[in-house]
Amino acid sequence: MKAWAFLLAALLAAPAQAQSPQDLLERARAALEIGDTAAAEQALAGITGPVADPNDLDFLRGTLAARTQDYDTAIARFRAILARNPTLNRVRLDLAQVYFLKGDDSAAAYHFRAAIAQGVPPEVQANITAYLEQIRLRKRWDASVSLSLAPDTNINAATTADSVTLFGLPFVLDPTAQRKSGIGVSAGITGAYRWPIADNVRLKIGGAVFDTEYTNPDFSDRNISAQAGPAFVLGGDDEIALLAIASRRWFGGDAFTRSAGLRLEGQKTLSPRWMLSAGGSWENRDYDAPQYDDYSGPVYTGFATLTYALDAASLLQGTTALVRERANLPAYRAWQYIGGLSYYRENLWQRFAVMASVQSALIRYDEALMAFGKTRHDTQVDYRISLSNAGIDWWGFTPVVSFIHSDRYSNINLFTYHRNRGELGIRRNF
Repeated sequence: MKAWAFLLAALLAAPAQAQSPQDLLERARAALEIGDTAAAEQALAGITGPVADPNDLDFLRGTLAARTQDYDTAIARFRAILARNPTLNRVRLDLAQVYFLKGDDSAAAYHFRAAIAQGVPPEVQANITAYLEQIRLRKRWDASVSLSLAPDTNINAATTADSVTLFGLPFVLDPTAQRKSGIGVSAGITGAYRWPIADNVRLKIGGAVFDTEYTNPDFSDRNISAQAGPAFVLGGDDEIALLAIASRRWFGGDAFTRSAGLRLEGQKTLSPRWMLSAGGSWENRDYDAPQYDDYSGPVYTGFATLTYALDAASLLQGTTALVRERANLPAYRAWQYIGGLSYYRENLWQRFAVMASVQSALIRYDEALMAFGKTRHDTQVDYRISLSNAGIDWWGFTPVVSFIHSDRYSNINLFTYHRNRGELGIRRNF
């Protein structure tokens, strides 16, 4: 037997109580290298005092827990290390693998992509791609739940103007047509299941429910939607799906709109740091109330989102969309040109994370509104900032505080408004 093997055996055989914390760490490390989890557990159990590097202790305890299939403990240890230093890519890869073994595929994919963003050798990149493909192939459920308290200065998105000009004459607006403030509660549930029908083909069936309730029930807003169709796994994390879609909306407790159509959507990993999501849809939208029949008609949408991972803890995302509404009345037909930019950064001071975004829409109508004698042109800008802290963990979720400011400017003052909204919600902690 080689000399190093005798030294290793002697180190493992040394009584734990006679060694310093650093000696015990080395003893545990040596035991894990040869697969002796019992000796590693005994050595780590003997560490009761502080150690020079808490990351070293957490890493060994996390590695031991992963080897013994105690995945929850392993996750907790690896996450503690990344909270101190999110640039430790080896730890992030180990965390992603543990999530994968536990079956938490969304968390596994999140950390695999974050690891890629920091840069990995080609052979590691190939392994991660294989993991992401397995995740996509074995994925069955998509699900999310949202809940938030939402104070709002303009729950009806109404004008602040006191008067409006109709047919060339000034009219004083009824107070019921002006903006109202209130506090609402918003909740949402989305879910989809994928039935395997071939190696790389899934039948995707899902739905969503969103509801916002205010103390004034006249402004309650409820939406139910459904989708179904084939999804094709293209390799790695890439996918494309063709879905039949339908939705129903109630506003103020009354049936408001119904729609049905088709949507094509997909995502493509362009490089380790770049990801593209894009698609398009057609739907025919009908308004229930006869007085809104002029607004009914087909709606065509094209959209794209490009995401760039700056590093493991931050990303930049750009979005664009083109919407064509072909309402029955030409004066209500419009083009919408939408663009947005958002920035996300986590692991700031004391584990805070921030998200800031701005989105702008130019809305151009086809023909003049008879009552106003002009063709409506609107510009809307929405600003949003959100703050959360991963150190606050409620069963895997953390609270998120958001502030949203919206401005709509129109050449017809009836449609100009300003709005401030707050949201106190929750999001998944990765």
